[in-house]
Amino acid sequence: MWIFGSLLQLELNEVKSLFRANLRLIRLTCRHNDDYGSSGMVKTDVIQLAELDSLPVSDGFRLRGMDMTRLETFADAAFAFAVTLLVVGGGDAIPTSFEEMTQALKQVPAFAASFANIMLFWYAHHRWSRRFGLEDAGSAMLTMLLIFIVLIYVYPLKAIFSGAFQFFSGGYLQSYFGLRSIQDLRSLFIIFGSGYLCLSGVLLLLNRHALALADQLSLSELEQYDTSTELRYWLISMSVPLLSIALAWLVADRFVVVAGMIYGIFGIVFPWFFSRRARVRARIAS
Repeated sequence: MWIFGSLLQLELNEVKSLFRANLRLIRLTCRHNDDYGSSGMVKTDVIQLAELDSLPVSDGFRLRGMDMTRLETFADAAFAFAVTLLVVGGGDAIPTSFEEMTQALKQVPAFAASFANIMLFWYAHHRWSRRFGLEDAGSAMLTMLLIFIVLIYVYPLKAIFSGAFQFFSGGYLQSYFGLRSIQDLRSLFIIFGSGYLCLSGVLLLLNRHALALADQLSLSELEQYDTSTELRYWLISMSVPLLSIALAWLVADRFVVVAGMIYGIFGIVFPWFFSRRARVRARIAS
């Protein structure tokens, strides 16, 4: 009887815990439905200054999207799949000897550079999600477009970095991707540049969409400045691949490699851009 009573008490405690968990879930769901309109976008009358003051802050920007949405979860899964494609998309079988393993390891620099490039775009979307917490129709469509382009962009991305490391290493880091002519190289630069251009363009549109909702999101002067400079950042990121495409299309054969080297402009422009941005932010914050 004592054992039976103990089991019954444990069962009752478990039922109570389950009931409380469901009650909390119902309250959170009701609160979510109250806080968001039918489009999924944060309503104007929800984000008030009192609520904004309680939000976590990162680099002066109040984070309105700390809870992961289904849209962001799907985007994260798609980016993870894109990284998987970097591994299996290199044309390399599983090494069966030390020599084959050594050859496979020579692809690591190209994989690392490709991985970093994918993470650049993933982090930009992650930061956008945390800052604004939008899940309306426009945000969903642009995020789906971003994912679609990323999954296609993976293949020319690894091909371009694999060829770049072979070029700069004098052939030591051999590329898995073969080119038969200068025209193939031109086409590869055009395809890669188009992917980079489109990804940058989508992130520009995402931030432009958020900036258009500045009143609904109650963006401060500093937050609006940060978002506008984010637009300029991605505008610069669009202009360089556009220049690369033009060079790959127009220059003489012996100068085609310049279409790839032109991306080195990022290393000159962005340090100046961020330095100027930091000075203006300091003035606004003061």
